[in-house]
Amino acid sequence: MRVFQQSKVLSCLLAFFLAGCAVYEKQSELEQKIQSLEQDLKLFEENIDFLSKRTSKLQQALEELSAKVKQDLESLKELDVSLDTSPPPSSIPQAFLKQDQVVASQQGLSVRADLYKLLNSITRGNFTETIQLVEKLKNRQLTNSLYQIIDFWEFIAYVELKDFNTALRKSDNFISAYRISERAPFVMFRQAGIFEALGDVKARNVTLMKLINDFPKSVEAAEAKKILARK
Repeated sequence: MRVFQQSKVLSCLLAFFLAGCAVYEKQSELEQKIQSLEQDLKLFEENIDFLSKRTSKLQQALEELSAKVKQDLESLKELDVSLDTSPPPSSIPQAFLKQDQVVASQQGLSVRADLYKLLNSITRGNFTETIQLVEKLKNRQLTNSLYQIIDFWEFIAYVELKDFNTALRKSDNFISAYRISERAPFVMFRQAGIFEALGDVKARNVTLMKLINDFPKSVEAAEAKKILARK
C-alpha cells in the first residue's frame, strides 16, 4: 500500500514536471516569436524611414523639375517672336531690310528671335531699342555676315536718332570692316548726307568724291556725280 502511494506521488511529480517543461517550451517559443516580431517591427520602421527619405528626395526633385520647366517655358516665350512685315519709316532702306529678314528666318531659334527683335525695332521706328538689341547681339558668337547686318542697322539707328557724331564713327568702322560689301557705298553715301546735315559742305563733297573713286560702279556713285554736278 505504501509502495503504491509513493508510486502515485512520483507519477504526480512527473506529471507536474512534464507540464512545467511544456509551459517552459511554450514560453520560450513565445519569447522567440516576440523577438522575431520586434525584429520585423524594427525592419519595418527602418523601411518606413528609408521610404520617407526617398519620398522627400523625390518631392524635392519634382519641385526642381517643375521650376526648370517653368523657366524653360518662359525662355520659349521669349523665343516666340514673329516678324513684323509692315512698312518701315520711309528713310529706312527697305531692300536691305527685306534681305536681312530672309537671312534672319534661316537662323537657329535663339539667334532668329534676337534678329527678328532687332529688325522689328527698325520697322517700328524704335531706334533706341535697336541700339540696346545691337549690344545684346554683339555679345553672341555669330558669323561675320550676321555681324555685318548688326553693324549696319546700328549705324542706321544712330542716323535716325540724329546722333551724328556717333553715326560718323560707326560709318567709318563699317566701311573699314566691310569694304567689299554692297552696303559700303550706301553707308558712305549716308555719311555724306550727315556732313550736309551738319552744314559741312566741304566734307560732304570730299566724301562724295571718295565714294565715286572707291565704288565707281555703284548706284550711290551715280547719285554722287549728280549731286556734285549741281554744286
